[in-house]
Amino acid sequence: MRHTQHLKAATLALAGTLAHPALLLADSTLPEVVVSATRSPTPVDQVTQSVTVITRAELEQRGITQLDQALRQVNGLSLTASGPFGGATSARLRGLDGRNVLVLLDGVPLNDPSGVDKSFDFAAFDLAGIDRIEVLEGPASTLYGSEAMGGVINLISQPARPGLRGNVAADYGSFDTRGARAQVGGGTDRITFSLEGAHRDSDGVNKLNRFPASLDPREPDHGYRNNTLAGRADIHLPGDLRFGLRGRTEASWFEYDLNGTSNPGITGRTIQDRHSLGANLSRPLGADWLGSLEAGWVQLRRETPDDAFGRFFSGNQYRYSAKAEGSTGPARLTLGLDHDREQARNLSASGSTSLSGTSTLTAPYVFALWDFRPLRLSTGLRYNEHSSFGSKLTYQLGARYDLPTGTTFKANLGTGFKAPTLFQLFAPTYGNPNLQAEKSTGYDLGVEQALWARRLTVALTYFRQRLRNAVTFTFPAGYQNINQRRTRGLEASLNWRLGETAVLAAGYTHTNGFDVDAAGRESDFLLRVPEDQYFLRANYSPLRALRLDAELNYIGSRHDLFFGPGFTTTSVDTGNYALVNLAARYTLSRGLETYVRVDNLLDRGYQEVAGFTGLPRFVQAGVKAGF
Repeated sequence: MRHTQHLKAATLALAGTLAHPALLLADSTLPEVVVSATRSPTPVDQVTQSVTVITRAELEQRGITQLDQALRQVNGLSLTASGPFGGATSARLRGLDGRNVLVLLDGVPLNDPSGVDKSFDFAAFDLAGIDRIEVLEGPASTLYGSEAMGGVINLISQPARPGLRGNVAADYGSFDTRGARAQVGGGTDRITFSLEGAHRDSDGVNKLNRFPASLDPREPDHGYRNNTLAGRADIHLPGDLRFGLRGRTEASWFEYDLNGTSNPGITGRTIQDRHSLGANLSRPLGADWLGSLEAGWVQLRRETPDDAFGRFFSGNQYRYSAKAEGSTGPARLTLGLDHDREQARNLSASGSTSLSGTSTLTAPYVFALWDFRPLRLSTGLRYNEHSSFGSKLTYQLGARYDLPTGTTFKANLGTGFKAPTLFQLFAPTYGNPNLQAEKSTGYDLGVEQALWARRLTVALTYFRQRLRNAVTFTFPAGYQNINQRRTRGLEASLNWRLGETAVLAAGYTHTNGFDVDAAGRESDFLLRVPEDQYFLRANYSPLRALRLDAELNYIGSRHDLFFGPGFTTTSVDTGNYALVNLAARYTLSRGLETYVRVDNLLDRGYQEVAGFTGLPRFVQAGVKAGF
């Protein structure tokens, strides 16, 4: 029962930490448990890769309810939004674009098959029903497939405990922003459930840049609305079978300037629905092994009724997986098979079909974590069989060495493979059916040092990645492969527990990237990738009932293209900026608390995408009652 007992212990450690928010400020002897690095619960002090964990308790104490907010203080990750309140938002990990960052919800891919590059839009994702976020940096295609060249953002739904618990919350903020949410969960020793709903709407602001004051003050604000319902049920069946069911539905509506920066003044609308459903069945396979079957479906439907270029976009993603994990000698093995099927159908403004396509990817894989303490090794191999691009083999290697002085050395190497998206292949006018699949190789080298009974931890990581046959867009040629895209950089982090009531965290990322054409010529930069960024965060509890948080985010200048009249483009720098955010939470009585959060305290003008404004000063306050 060695492996089964290990999984149970890891799950209990994870659940215990999440059940007691005070543990965020206390020194705990339980190791943190992560799933993303190995696709099974593993203590974080055993994995070779860099993983950032953000818990629900931390997000609630910081007053954060939206996914894009939650990710703005993650080393190596940068976000760019085409304005607040629903503006298209993409993430880059270690300089690689959003199409190379896989977003999962309980193991089911959320990246949009109908999108231009199949990236995930972080703008309209509420954290209702989400228990924790794990960000895995670096190549992860061996474990997760083609979109994970740059890394994985894994969203894990909230489990329930026996009994009955619930809460309701409401808040109000700047720009007539209103939010409400309710949660209930509980059950018995054999059946548990969790259900949470959230609503948010706002008058918003005009998404076009107001700094400098180039925007006519009569231009309309762009509103936003989102409704989300998420649920999870876990059932312990006879024969030691465990069955899990997860579901989520979202309905969003937001406004934007129809012509963007090229001819502002006309408001357009986007109506978006996203639905997901996942199921898993697991049971022990003998003393040391656990087997599981999983199935998942995600559908995204997006309508832009005012847009002359396209009116309706629909994408479906299906994933079926089988997995066995267990121990043999010094190795913990994971043997698995993933089958992905994606469909996309887009309609033009006239209602005719502009894109219709399907692709499949079948991939068996094997991953092993070897324990030769103080040395630990990870090895992985994946065979990808794509319906249009044939077979590709990817691999992953990792090592960590832990010294008794609290020093840890890490090294990782991985390859990846990504087929062009259905839009890039078959879109009218600009699609290119002759595109080649992208291939990647990346590695990182890191060192960590823990001091003073692990109350202070510092880390330094160097990374380098190369993407061959990178797909890019040029006008009027459309989509084409370039020779290479390269990124390299350095990440530094610090986490310091100052006694039992305060924590200080800091992170710095330096990224340098460029494209290389067939003649070997190098570009000067990559679009929208900041060369330097850092964050500072401090939280302090002067009273048991009071929690204070302060954040500083600095983003260096990005290179971008500004679209002017007639859709002409000009190369620009977006400028550097620093934002200060504050939050406070106070417990009035058992089960009753109030909170306030201020984003962009100094009302700093900034832009993440050329021509689009960042979030102005935003203040919100709310109250939460639980039972």
